[in-house]
Amino acid sequence: MMDVDGVFRGDYGKTVAPDDFWEDWGGTSVHPEVAATRVAISGWAARAPYDLLLDLHAPSPSAETHAYGVPAPTPELESDRSRLMALIKAAQDCPFSATAGSTVRDPDLIARCTQGAQMAEYAALALCLEFAYHRAAAGSLVGPDSLARLGYAVGAAAARFLAER
Repeated sequence: MMDVDGVFRGDYGKTVAPDDFWEDWGGTSVHPEVAATRVAISGWAARAPYDLLLDLHAPSPSAETHAYGVPAPTPELESDRSRLMALIKAAQDCPFSATAGSTVRDPDLIARCTQGAQMAEYAALALCLEFAYHRAAAGSLVGPDSLARLGYAVGAAAARFLAER
């Protein structure tokens, strides 16, 4: 699912009315794309273990790849999040710096955002990663090659995380 969120108008996806896609995961979804994704996830979760959701966001005005989190409802999920972030940071081919980022504290937003809703409904680790849109941590311009390396690094970290569970 791609959330264009008014980027073509220069909105850059931040808190676009009526709801940003990221904030449309609790209760009844406003956006049909989010509603359809939630139905698909429900079906997948009924057929196989559902342990991880990566919500990938761009752009971030920072050169950092950082994670937005919510307070984990269990110590196990908090430990899982720390372990996954360590694996992403350790990925040798990752041209970006991966930092822990910020933690959402507003209870209403926690209930509506991707991570909070997925952790509450499925006890799945959900992590929102914001990617730089212009420069990598090393100062180089972001382009298809560096984003492909980043995608590979995040995918490899996620695969290792799931294999070690």
